[in-house]
Amino acid sequence: MRLIALFLSMLVSSSAWAGVVYNWQTVSANGYPPTFSGQMVIADAAWNSGVINYSHPRCYDNCHPEGNANPNSPIETFRFDSFSDAFPNRYAPIDVDYVIGTGSRNNPLVGDFNLFLAAIASGSLYVDNAESTLIMSSSGGLWSISSFESDAGPPCRPSLSCAGVTGLWVLDLGTIPVSEPSSLALVSQSFALMFSVYRKRKVADRWLQPTPQA
Repeated sequence: MRLIALFLSMLVSSSAWAGVVYNWQTVSANGYPPTFSGQMVIADAAWNSGVINYSHPRCYDNCHPEGNANPNSPIETFRFDSFSDAFPNRYAPIDVDYVIGTGSRNNPLVGDFNLFLAAIASGSLYVDNAESTLIMSSSGGLWSISSFESDAGPPCRPSLSCAGVTGLWVLDLGTIPVSEPSSLALVSQSFALMFSVYRKRKVADRWLQPTPQA
């Protein structure tokens, strides 16, 4: 049921977007209490190319937000956040705009993105807005967080970096600038990729179960 719900969520069109939207879908929280949400918006031209290799320049001393702007950035915006009932306030979520610039002397903005764009994005990314840092990479379409830290405190902080959390960057089909046949092809690809990810996880869980004692 969870796989079907995730698949159907890809068919829901978003309101008007300037770019192509990928939403984060957690597969396993790895025992951590927070729930995770994320979204990245890709420029249409970058999405059509299928690959992104981009490093956003650091904003150094005495630079203002506009000094961190790049109107041609292939990543338009990026957001990632965690929330836990145990900690009802969100702590320093990553919410950046690479096009108009986000950052200042005390809040530099850095981003490194190596992405292969399809129905399920893959690759690696690193985002740092001085208060929070996110590092993750994928094996196939399944992403794993190696570090999500916030200087402001829990639930993800230097002593609890939420490493091992896995998930998918799922394409919002309602935002792609392509024709209907292409959309249908992406739906088929999406379902095949998600089925493969969940099947591998199910097999792994079965092998990790303790053997009954005689």
